[in-house]
Amino acid sequence: MSIRRRFLNAILCVLSALPFALAESTQISLEENVSDSDKTVFAKTGDAELRPTETKEIVLCGHPDYPPVSWAEEGKIVGLAPAIVKQIFQHLDYKVDAKAVGNWKRCLRELELGRVDLAVAYRTQERENLFDFSHEAVIDDPMAIFVNRNHAFPFESWSDLLGKTTGLMLGDSVGNSFDNFLADNLVIERVSKASQNFGKLGRGHIDFIPYGLHAGNLLIQQFGLSDRIVALPNLAITNQYYLAVSRKSDLNQYLDLIDAELQKMHKSGDVKRLTDRYIQIYSAKNL
Repeated sequence: MSIRRRFLNAILCVLSALPFALAESTQISLEENVSDSDKTVFAKTGDAELRPTETKEIVLCGHPDYPPVSWAEEGKIVGLAPAIVKQIFQHLDYKVDAKAVGNWKRCLRELELGRVDLAVAYRTQERENLFDFSHEAVIDDPMAIFVNRNHAFPFESWSDLLGKTTGLMLGDSVGNSFDNFLADNLVIERVSKASQNFGKLGRGHIDFIPYGLHAGNLLIQQFGLSDRIVALPNLAITNQYYLAVSRKSDLNQYLDLIDAELQKMHKSGDVKRLTDRYIQIYSAKNL
């Protein structure tokens, strides 16, 4: 064979191999550009085809100042609420991201917009127009009247609160009936943080704060106000916390499962054990 013919054959061999080399290079490039942290992971089907598979994630927000139900810590929401959500969805392989998004009003707004999937909240008429709720309650929340020790007053019924000034946080509800009573008969001053609210009470700038008995006692301990603020003996009302689901979330399909799991957790004593655990955890933070 002539030198010229051998040269032409070599050129043809190189050209015929190019498509396979390019395909292999493209495959390597695709695989190298997929990060472990991506929310979409790729699985091979057949020899070369790639298909996206979504990672399931629940985004939860919560009240930043309501221990043991929830509180903000290092950009996350911790406490009973995220613990219960994790236990409910553990068998469905969901990852739970409990975000601290700001004050309670901001959390409820994020839930309305669908930027978060779940929150643990009271059921009120206004909120029932915006969210879907579990039928099963997460926890009872006995609500106390917290006062300045130097300005305590007798409290037997709501009428004893007439003419007074109360402090609430942005987005807070104390239940439908108590909300309406306060709005119709009292001066309400709202703030963004619990430290601001209890600070005002400690300085005598407001007359009382209606707050969860457990949450209020834990907070005044944290703020170093136990010598100035106390809960009056009689409760104002007992409300219930429920799981609120955004209407823009696909988790609405699991409302029956949520109710069934909550029933199991109450029957087994898990809710009580978790509540006691997070009371202890929060109390230990302030020793």
